[in-house]
Amino acid sequence: MANRSRQPATRVQQRSAFSLVETLIVVVIVAILAAVVAPRLSAITQRPARGAALALGELLTAAAQRDALTSQPLAIEFDTASNTVALLAPARGTRLDEAASGALARDAIIQPADLGEARVVEVLADGAMVDASAGFRIEFRSGALRPSITVLLSDRRDPDGVDPVVVELAADASRAVVRTLGVQGESDAIDLDAMGKGEEPW
Repeated sequence: MANRSRQPATRVQQRSAFSLVETLIVVVIVAILAAVVAPRLSAITQRPARGAALALGELLTAAAQRDALTSQPLAIEFDTASNTVALLAPARGTRLDEAASGALARDAIIQPADLGEARVVEVLADGAMVDASAGFRIEFRSGALRPSITVLLSDRRDPDGVDPVVVELAADASRAVVRTLGVQGESDAIDLDAMGKGEEPW
């Protein structure tokens, strides 16, 4: 018999585990996905309150600009039955003395802000608490400094209001500021102009 030369074995040994590099790559991918998805899930759960806050911010901005341009008495009124906040102004044909005595009606130009599925958690006017359980009315007196307004909104699925959205209108500001407050108290301000809301008619 002829001697057969021995050939080296070419079988590939099968692995039964991941290498360290593969494990690190998977961990990095999972971390990136978590960082992208988690804020979106939080925004989804808070969407009703955030949308209502943006609508209320637009209304308060319109009210502040109307107050700066006219000498009419104005008011912001919250109606619990319809869950809307409206701007009140003197009706057409109302004399100035009648308007000053409180004869105001819903403004025909500026649409009320529909709060939808959001609920009012807290209202402050010039730092003083306003009872919003039965609705509220905050008046802008002609010739006087406009009161600062702060409204905290929360989703109805958040009964304790631990993750509210805050709408603020300072006494000397021409625009309302909308920001979110997380459980840690972190603030995330929303610029209405940056979102294109400044171009929309009011």
